[in-house]
Amino acid sequence: MNQNKVLMLSIIFLFFTLSGCDKVKEHFKGHTHDELHAGQEIVLNKGKKWAADESTKKHVAVLRQIMKNNQTGLSAVTAENSSLLRSKLNAEVDTLFATCTMEGEAHDQLHIYLKGLLEKIAMLDSKNEKERGDAFSLISSALEMFDNYFE
Repeated sequence: MNQNKVLMLSIIFLFFTLSGCDKVKEHFKGHTHDELHAGQEIVLNKGKKWAADESTKKHVAVLRQIMKNNQTGLSAVTAENSSLLRSKLNAEVDTLFATCTMEGEAHDQLHIYLKGLLEKIAMLDSKNEKERGDAFSLISSALEMFDNYFE
């Protein structure tokens, strides 16, 4: 699982590096995503929620819908259907990253949030059926927590 996490974060880093967004390139320059946000916890903006751009909110809604659509299909939590779910979720997160226009501390807090979400999505690759089932629950919870920090 650790190799998969590293591979996934490397792919995200490569995506950002190859994208045309100079802000994203600068954000990652000389650092891995793990290094940039190691040990950080998402926090509120002086007790208030961070402002999220419309694109981010739209893609979080799509991520929630993907999870809802797969809820009944994951009763067995097979490696095959959890891998398909992981692919769908990762593709949507990639789109979220590509279309995000957030800046400043709100942007940084979003990255902390997404880092945690991506770690949970990577758990869908587990060879253990119980861990895959746990991942499904953790991803759903993480997507619901978005509204606790962003508006």
